[in-house]
Amino acid sequence: MSEENRGTVGWGDAITAAAELALTAAEDLDELVELLGLRAPAPGPEDDPLPEPGQVEQPVDVEPAGPAWATLPPGYDDLPMAQDQRTFVEALSDLPVDVFGSTAAPLAPITSLTAAVPYEPPIPATLLRAAMTMLVRRDHRSDDIDLDQVIESIAEQQPLVTLPRVVEPSTQRGVAIVADVGASMLPYLADVRAFVGEVEHVVGESNTTVEWVDHDQHGPHDAVDPEELFASGRPVLVISTLGAARAPGSSAIGRLRWLEFAEAARQHDADVLALVPHRLRSWPDDLARAIRLVAWDDLPRVGRGRD
Repeated sequence: MSEENRGTVGWGDAITAAAELALTAAEDLDELVELLGLRAPAPGPEDDPLPEPGQVEQPVDVEPAGPAWATLPPGYDDLPMAQDQRTFVEALSDLPVDVFGSTAAPLAPITSLTAAVPYEPPIPATLLRAAMTMLVRRDHRSDDIDLDQVIESIAEQQPLVTLPRVVEPSTQRGVAIVADVGASMLPYLADVRAFVGEVEHVVGESNTTVEWVDHDQHGPHDAVDPEELFASGRPVLVISTLGAARAPGSSAIGRLRWLEFAEAARQHDADVLALVPHRLRSWPDDLARAIRLVAWDDLPRVGRGRD
């Protein structure tokens, strides 16, 4: 290539050549720069020369343009202090206090005794009434003549000394209720009252006697006269745990009293039925022989006539 067509060699060409030749030493780079005819520009008067290695640069004193201001060191009162966390309590002097405005009228006493949560019976109300009816009704001879029995007697040529009457279930005999309100029945007091109310509605209050007993304090044998209770001919409905469940701190005497009650019922051959809140795998034999036991969970079946 002729010298006329060759361009000017610059520092970019020098850097490219150094990279291609892998030159790293300062002497080799200086020879390359000299070979290419390049010279480093001389430093201007405004550029500060770089200090030599090991030379400490001296600070340059610069005079302030404005007046010289002097700042005194802070004193003890000017230092930041930590916030005081202590609490000081001072007794207030007995000064009269002015009450502005009229005194508010007292609130009216609460007259409504309605429970915040309405009571719900353990089974639907319709089934509960039907179940109570099935439990307390007994067979009763009505005033109607049993025509089927009359025809059968005539066909067999038997004398009709008395006209047979129709036997039908009825609540005419009434019922005697022994309701336990002892400590073991505290969770079921609302249910006990509901059961008593349903029986009174089915049988009638005039045909219902209710004895409220606490088997932990005085048992049914002490509160009720067995002779009067069992000799009346009415079925007896007991609502209790019969001593199977004991409240904390209660004694076992309640269970013994219910066993005495069952023994009295057996001796009088009384018609006793007990509504118990829960089932047991096995009840004491003295209770099971003298008292028919029906758990509350079985009331729907009783109300539907399946038991």
